[in-house]
Amino acid sequence: MKINNKGYIALTAILIIVAATLAVAISANFLSIDSGKNGLTLDRGDASFSLGNGCIEEAIIRLQRNGAYTGGSLNTTAESCTITVAAQGAQRTITAITVADSITRTLTAHVTLTPTFSFDWWQEE
Repeated sequence: MKINNKGYIALTAILIIVAATLAVAISANFLSIDSGKNGLTLDRGDASFSLGNGCIEEAIIRLQRNGAYTGGSLNTTAESCTITVAAQGAQRTITAITVADSITRTLTAHVTLTPTFSFDWWQEE
């Protein structure tokens, strides 16, 4: 009785090709998930940065109206911002610490109240 072994080589080759294709597909899927997470983190960072800008602008408006403004907090459902204003004569240093979707950013600005109100500088720490 003779056994035909010709089909085993083809079957083994097909199994190897399927396994390699499956490995590539799984790797591509994981890369896609990681890329999506990175994009989401970037969006959250942008949201925190935008919130910080808004808080600095709010503090500047309040300082223009009342030079004695010392800060406060602004909150939304998912975001928060704490504003502190440090006075040194006619100069004010505004610090806004923002948290948006667990991403924290700190922004600082400097203004001078007199003789005319002027915006001196701004930076992210």
